[in-house]
Amino acid sequence: MIALYTDGLLDLRRRHADAALTGLAERLSPGTGPLAEICDRLCAGQPSVADDDVAVLLARTRAVDARQVAAWDFRPTRARSPRPAPWSAGS
Repeated sequence: MIALYTDGLLDLRRRHADAALTGLAERLSPGTGPLAEICDRLCAGQPSVADDDVAVLLARTRAVDARQVAAWDFRPTRARSPRPAPWSAGS
């Protein structure tokens, strides 16, 4: 299963990141059952007063044959992003 979520799900304003991620992993386990039930379990851990947005996307994965998988290796580089152009109200 793949889980994508916003930081609002972790409630980092009230919890340390390590504790928040551990709790999230526990609520995601075992990862079986309907995705809607897993989403409900994730959101059940939220505080009753929500002061941050929460978005969750869950997707099931399935095994694919190794011949259907592509991989690319990229060498690390020290390249920098170009400097942004100056902004002005007249642009």
